[in-house]
Amino acid sequence: MPRANPAQPRPVMQAWLIDVIAKEVRPVEYSTLEDMQAFVGGPIEIAYMWPNGDTLYVDEEGLRKGTGWFRITVRPDQPLGSNGLLVGAEIDDSMNTKPPTMPLEALRRMVTFFQKW
Repeated sequence: MPRANPAQPRPVMQAWLIDVIAKEVRPVEYSTLEDMQAFVGGPIEIAYMWPNGDTLYVDEEGLRKGTGWFRITVRPDQPLGSNGLLVGAEIDDSMNTKPPTMPLEALRRMVTFFQKW
């Protein structure tokens, strides 16, 4: 597996952040796995992958932490208990991704924020 050259700058990639504290969905940029983990609040886990490769990541321990909650229409059965990060399809095995194919406004319409019961 090729290793990243630390002297080379990492590409800046676009993503959509589902922010459960601010209760908003907004564009963000990231360059590393650590950036992704910082946005969701912990180790990332795939919550949903669309057929086009767009992928929604959440904190794998988010349900236990319960910082905030949201549902997304494609997973109505599953409350998600952390921020979400929607990225586009992976370009290679180093977490480099394309921008999300889903328009930001479409994602905003799919997300519902709520308080834990």
